[in-house]
Amino acid sequence: MNRWSFYKKNLLEYIDKKFSILIIGGSQEEFDLLKKLEYENVTISNFFPDQTKFSSKIIHVDATNIQFDDNSFDYVITHACIHHVRRPHSAILEMYRVSRVGTLIIEGNDSIIMRLSSKLGFSETFETSSLDKNNKSKGGVEESGIPNYVYRWTEREIFKTLASYEPNLKHKIIYKYANDLENTGVQNNRFQNTIYKCIKLLLKVFFIFFKKQQNLLSIYIDKKKSSKRIF
Repeated sequence: MNRWSFYKKNLLEYIDKKFSILIIGGSQEEFDLLKKLEYENVTISNFFPDQTKFSSKIIHVDATNIQFDDNSFDYVITHACIHHVRRPHSAILEMYRVSRVGTLIIEGNDSIIMRLSSKLGFSETFETSSLDKNNKSKGGVEESGIPNYVYRWTEREIFKTLASYEPNLKHKIIYKYANDLENTGVQNNRFQNTIYKCIKLLLKVFFIFFKKQQNLLSIYIDKKKSSKRIF
């Protein structure tokens, strides 16, 4: 399952088509996907919105300091965006604050396999591939032209972040895993590319038994099913 198929699956499972949605760090491809799936009440945002790249209106939103009031949207969602900001934990809390029903996040999984992959050079630690190919002063961390650190997540880290923010609640958080093993970062290195093709076959089998070692993680925070914590 590639990243976009995983995203689509999570959208259909968690996000009600009749409700309002704010997309953080959205792209035209992402907007087109939601329209194709018949989501109608969608607001798309980006840190540096370039209206020339979008067929519909896009607004400026700093994910770490969202300008909307609490519970302004039914859902707030993001796909492969949070690792581009300087304060990823703040971004998650801001998305949670602004959502009324739930928050959906698709990001990288900080598994042992992914840590090993980074050390061996098969996955990026600092995302040089995120820089704008036509303008190296753009892209990266908050469009600064500096490659962003690829922040990956664990279930424990999400729990601690929310528990610190709202210790009075037992948060209902649902995690799902998938893998997308396409790696453009090694395609220009013939030796790495050959090894990676062999590793991919082994990983497909490995992931059948160790699902939480996959590289994709979806995090759905269900605010409606959270409950009061009794101390």
